[in-house]
Amino acid sequence: MDTILTATEYKQQIESLAARVEEQAVTIAKMETLLKHYEGQLLLLKRRQFGVSSEKTDFDCRQLNLWGESAETSLSEPETEDIAYTRKKRKGKREEDLSGLPVERIDYELNRAERTCPECNELMGDIGVDVRRELTLIPAQVIVTEHAAHTYACSNCQKNVSGK
Repeated sequence: MDTILTATEYKQQIESLAARVEEQAVTIAKMETLLKHYEGQLLLLKRRQFGVSSEKTDFDCRQLNLWGESAETSLSEPETEDIAYTRKKRKGKREEDLSGLPVERIDYELNRAERTCPECNELMGDIGVDVRRELTLIPAQVIVTEHAAHTYACSNCQKNVSGK
């Protein structure tokens, strides 16, 4: 059974459908903007993960935020703060760290024949020592210790217990 509608009812129905179409158009526009934003984010993340390792970022994909303006116009210049300080290098730290370790000294000296001057054949004197310090690591030694506890039993007593 078909219902008969009056002209005013048709007009109200058309207006409600037009309002619904308008709401859906606004929702579609918002979703398209969101989709563009998410595609830009995905592209940027893919470039960061799989792209060339560089600090430069290519903004070929103009990202749109929810209000329709590009990301470049919405971003303001970040504030930079200059921090100036100097680090003081601590003197004598290596000597302090190595002070508790045992020292093995190896002297390299020329024999008497090699210490003679090639020009005047006089014995050359010692004018200084260049010392180079290096660390030598000796790996730890590991020994397996077996503790064997012997147990004893009287064979004579064992026969008496099992024989009862």
